[in-house]
Amino acid sequence: PDSLADGPAKTLVGLLLFFHVAVTYLVNNQPLSKKIYEFAYGDLKRSQPRAARRWAAISGTLLVWSYLIANLIPWFSAFQALMGSLLGAPIMFGFPVAFYVLDERQRQHVVGHFPTRAALAVVSGLVLPATLVVGTVAAFVGLAAEWGEGGMFQCTPGGYGR
Repeated sequence: PDSLADGPAKTLVGLLLFFHVAVTYLVNNQPLSKKIYEFAYGDLKRSQPRAARRWAAISGTLLVWSYLIANLIPWFSAFQALMGSLLGAPIMFGFPVAFYVLDERQRQHVVGHFPTRAALAVVSGLVLPATLVVGTVAAFVGLAAEWGEGGMFQCTPGGYGR
């Protein structure tokens, strides 16, 4: 919402963005909460009130923990960008190529089919290294710029000022 003027439109966009982040957190939180529950209490029996209270406690603890981590580390967003750049490109571009090439059923087609070989070579030889290098350099630049700024709980959404 940084590019919008102050007013109802900016508030609406901010609320929709908050809703998007909340839903994303809840969707991503479910598998982790389930594994923590199973590790601590065994099989999840959804019909029991005690299970619901335990689940709420685990989910709430993860929410508070996530909030604290994100706000205690002043350069957390830059660090998150660095981790995304280092892991995102290999996962998005490297894993599919590797799985395709390593699949026994596909191996015979890869060797003989020039367009497939060319596409795999472009993705693994150009796209993967380019996105990895450019993203990582940009993340390091952002991390260096934010390293000394602010303190704990000093984050201010862009465009709102203090």
